Amino acid sequence: MLLRNVFGKYLHDNLRALVGWVVAVAAVTLLYSGFWPSMADSAEAMDEFMQAYPQGLVEAMGWQDMTSAEGYLNSTVLALLTPVLMIVAAIIMAPGRSRGTKRTAAWNWSSPTR
Repeated sequence: MLLRNVFGKYLHDNLRALVGWVVAVAAVTLLYSGFWPSMADSAEAMDEFMQAYPQGLVEAMGWQDMTSAEGYLNSTVLALLTPVLMIVAAIIMAPGRSRGTKRTAAWNWSSPTR
């Protein structure tokens, strides 16, 4: 299919993977949102637990505020799981992997270069 620009063609070609990624992020967010009521009851204990960690680790992992619903979802879903799902999506949508090519990493490494 001929589209006007390269980005539009890329999105069109990888529409299923993109929809799958959006569904996966939404499912993870809903799953972790279901845990928030039990986490809200133990917010003070979680805050004390986070104080035991080094400040640099807490900032790097995005765990500054796990006592509110926004901070909890930011710490769990947005800071930790969404980057992992983005890496998986990038691997799935990588050029050369779609449209029937069966080359694997082992095949690429074992083939001679010119």
